[in-house]
Amino acid sequence: MMDEELEDGSYEESVLSDEEETSKAEGSSHVKRSELQRERTLKFNQEPEKRKRHERRRGENNPKGVSASDRLRQFPNEYFESRKGKLYCRACRESISMNVTTVKTHVRTKKHEAGKAREERSKLKEVTITEALKVHSQQHKVGEMLPTEVQAYRVRVVENFLRAGIPLRKIDELRDLLESGGHRLTNSSAMSKLIPTVRATEMRKIRADLGLGEPGSPANLANNYSVIFDGTTRQGEAIAIIVRYVNAQWEVLQRLVRIDIVAKSVTAGQLSQVLVECLFTDMQLRGQQILAVMRDGAAVNGAALRAMQPFLPQVLDVTCFSHTLDNIGQHFVTPVLDDFGQAWVRLFSTSHVAKLRWKERTGQTTKSYSKMRWWEVLCQLLVSFGDVRPFLDDNQDVAPKTMDRLRAIMADEGSFVRLKLELAAVVDIGKHFVAATYDLEGDGALSLSCFSRLQAVCNSCQVNIGAMHFPNLHAVADGVARDQP
Repeated sequence: MMDEELEDGSYEESVLSDEEETSKAEGSSHVKRSELQRERTLKFNQEPEKRKRHERRRGENNPKGVSASDRLRQFPNEYFESRKGKLYCRACRESISMNVTTVKTHVRTKKHEAGKAREERSKLKEVTITEALKVHSQQHKVGEMLPTEVQAYRVRVVENFLRAGIPLRKIDELRDLLESGGHRLTNSSAMSKLIPTVRATEMRKIRADLGLGEPGSPANLANNYSVIFDGTTRQGEAIAIIVRYVNAQWEVLQRLVRIDIVAKSVTAGQLSQVLVECLFTDMQLRGQQILAVMRDGAAVNGAALRAMQPFLPQVLDVTCFSHTLDNIGQHFVTPVLDDFGQAWVRLFSTSHVAKLRWKERTGQTTKSYSKMRWWEVLCQLLVSFGDVRPFLDDNQDVAPKTMDRLRAIMADEGSFVRLKLELAAVVDIGKHFVAATYDLEGDGALSLSCFSRLQAVCNSCQVNIGAMHFPNLHAVADGVARDQP
């Protein structure tokens, strides 16, 4: 049996004999391509039906006797310029027709208004970069004799590479393209020396957003802030410090002000030293301006905050509890599901072939497991549970020991029924905790909705037979009761 794809995209089932299937499997030279090697197609505009297609490109339909200079004098503040005799809009980064009606329509478009705003911000950024370059030139003499616009362009290149996460060594390979704008670059090693300038520029922007003014200026004690800090030990440790504030428009905003990559986990004393250096030395905040500090429940974070108590006389210590809700998964008593789930996660984390074959069968990529993202894995398993047993039977050559363990659980009738019941119960109950976790770890004025969100979690877990709503568990239990597991 096999399915053949028809021209309309549907499938038709055809019947082959055992000999034909064997010969086709052994003699087929078809290689299934990866998604990365899929065919790319170009989209083409359809030809107009009633009128002939114009041969002129955009910006070439210009009236006679009118030059780009005339339009520049007529529209002086619209970021127009003349390029090779054509009218070019620097705000929209395109050539336009010099027809006066076209120009008037163009300057009223939302695209042009957004482009003008972007150019204004770029001007302010140029000033910031120039000021940072003055400090940079006093410390690093490399390139100080170059024109300011060339130095500023190099800083922008480094900044955009860092923002995009592209290694600076790629500048050497993209140098021809980057220099096509008319400014000369240098090798990636010399360009990397501009990273302190980029950092100084970014810190000036952050200080302006926070209302702190220039470094060394008197602090505005009317501005109040909260601080969030945490670290991860995935590779060494990355310590992140975030400042949260409310702007003049009553918007809750936050800015990352420090991230340190250290070789190993820090002690409470070392962590408090990093916080003091960032908040009071670099940002020049005052202790009375910091109203609250949010952290997770790690002991080192609490000890570090207690060590900073003399600097923070009125701070509110907020321990993050949103992820505590998500830890409910560790307290479910589901022995069969735990055994099956561990083997299931291990199968796809160690075998790329298993991932590909599962996707071929279900059309879905397996969810990645983590301590905070366990519910998605179980939910996907429940939705695709009907494909689990055929998948295990058809792929006995993949991870044999893990597959044997999974098949043994599925083969035992009692374990199979308990597995379905436990899986359905965990998905139904866990979704309330997981949804609350995702809501409470977000941005915004969460204090206004925190109580109602937690109360909803409590209500969903009340042992009240009449009020309980566990749709998956009810469906599975009904099937078991009818001898249709």
